[in-house]
Amino acid sequence: MMNDCRLLKTKTIKNNSDRDDQIISLLPRLPVISSATCGWETLQIACCQEPAFSIPEHNSNYHSICINGGKVVRLEQKIEGKVNAVNSVPGDIGIYPAHFAQSFTWDKEAEFWLISLETKLISHLGYELYQTNNVELIPQLDSLFDPLIKQIALALKTTLETDGVGSRLYADSMANALAVHLLSRYSNRSRPIQVCNSTGSYAANRSTPQR
Repeated sequence: MMNDCRLLKTKTIKNNSDRDDQIISLLPRLPVISSATCGWETLQIACCQEPAFSIPEHNSNYHSICINGGKVVRLEQKIEGKVNAVNSVPGDIGIYPAHFAQSFTWDKEAEFWLISLETKLISHLGYELYQTNNVELIPQLDSLFDPLIKQIALALKTTLETDGVGSRLYADSMANALAVHLLSRYSNRSRPIQVCNSTGSYAANRSTPQR
């Protein structure tokens, strides 16, 4: 049975700025599925299928995560004047902090999931984790594969399709898990990650998020 929050009319997309990332209103097509009318408070997800397009420079009030859910596309990203072009493959993830000037261009039909996080959630959990207000997410523009982010996105998409307006508590729980993961891995407070190697011992992965 179709949930009342799954498919949106154009008026909802254009006027629901308190629930949608601004980028949604700039796209040529409506999302296939969106949580915008489901009452989710700290996180939103939209599943989009868009033609080749250029999103003009804009500033989002949300922290955004974009996941390639379709085919390989040539993606050009411009964040705070820095241009980065990649061949985005299925599963690739981009992380775009709020209040950064950003624009995007892709060269063919694209399918992607857009997750938008409230800035106040990141600020609150950042202080809880690090006891400082000086916590910022770092843009991730190169090809990035993060299985946990992808699994959270899949879980959110599934609960949106099956539970609809009854999924608010679940979405809030996932938002907290996602925010802590982002702060731990992709912020200016991230630390070296311990990874298990082939011998079963642990070694520090000293790669740091791009700055």
